[in-house]
Amino acid sequence: MKRQKFGLFVLDDIVEHLGPNYFEPADYQVLVKTVCTFVDSKTSSLRQAAAYGVGVIAQSSGVEHFGAIMQECLTALKAGIEKQPTAAIKEKKMKLNQFNHARDNAIASLGKVIKYRQDALAADPAMASELLQYWLNCLPITHDLEECFGQVDYVAEFVLTNLNGLAAANPTGIAARLASIFGEYFDDKYFFWEEDQKCEKAKACKLKVAQAVQFIMNTPGPICDAFKAQCQNVLNAEARDNLTSAFGFTGQ
Repeated sequence: MKRQKFGLFVLDDIVEHLGPNYFEPADYQVLVKTVCTFVDSKTSSLRQAAAYGVGVIAQSSGVEHFGAIMQECLTALKAGIEKQPTAAIKEKKMKLNQFNHARDNAIASLGKVIKYRQDALAADPAMASELLQYWLNCLPITHDLEECFGQVDYVAEFVLTNLNGLAAANPTGIAARLASIFGEYFDDKYFFWEEDQKCEKAKACKLKVAQAVQFIMNTPGPICDAFKAQCQNVLNAEARDNLTSAFGFTGQ
């Protein structure tokens, strides 16, 4: 297992630093298929490394390369996301934590596909819309804090730049999901970083999340109405308090 994990780390680094153009197309597809094979591994550490690697592949591969491997990557990520912990895993807190970290990485990599490979997804708008809703339904992720940070930053960015596009297929449902996501994420535990550079990034992300909440609440229409209804009727007190704080947050 250690050799397999080391091999996945090497493959992840090769893709990130060399890119697909370093390889012949057939060789690159073999590399991608190898990584994807482990996204459904029984071992959480292998599953996590592989799931992370798919995100690297999505970020590093242009449309001409990713289009050929996209379905394989999406199928692997869905298998990793939907994998269920066994009874033995549930009995051990450490094993369950590792399991959840692996799942978080699969969800985060799906978000990276959506973020970085809009060019490839544009070929099938219906599938892209379905994938977007599937990703939002998987959020919030709460174990891998660094991946949490990246995902909420992207959700907030999506809201601020293309709210109507985000909610076009299902305004009421998407607005409810956004309320649940931001109600969880506007919490200091997701924005506390000891390193100065990360602290600055966290501050910027927190402000972006607040701006996204404010934008939704100040945009009259079904999205705003559904967002408010979710806050009032569904979310628990802590999540409602988080959204109230977000609505009044200015970054000062």
